[in-house]
Amino acid sequence: MKKEEIKKALSSKKKLTSVIELFEERELSQLQTRLDDVISSVMESRRAEALQRQQREQKANELLQQAKEQGVDLSDLLAAAGISETDLKKDLRRSAGGRKKKVKYRLGDNEWTGAGRKPRWVKELEENGVDIEEYRVN
Repeated sequence: MKKEEIKKALSSKKKLTSVIELFEERELSQLQTRLDDVISSVMESRRAEALQRQQREQKANELLQQAKEQGVDLSDLLAAAGISETDLKKDLRRSAGGRKKKVKYRLGDNEWTGAGRKPRWVKELEENGVDIEEYRVN
């Protein structure tokens, strides 16, 4: 079954029922256990990422507040880090309209270009014996 077929099957109760009927009771029980594990893992990683993002934002706000209290502004911090405002503006323009790598793999909202470290969702698929090529974007 291809990715699009799976998505369609999962989004329609009637189609999902017809797919589930292909499995024996023992297989359904195993599938349910695996799905529960994967769903829990994905939700846990999303919660952890959201918490980390929130903590980073909170720490950044604390540091900015401390800098303001000390009379230090952003340009002082950039200069101390060896970053000119001109370089920063160039980097911002480049990142806003720069070249973006094409997405090679997609699962729902999760995307990966195939470059760099494998994201958690890819690792979890592979750990569960799923071939990542099933999620390749054409």
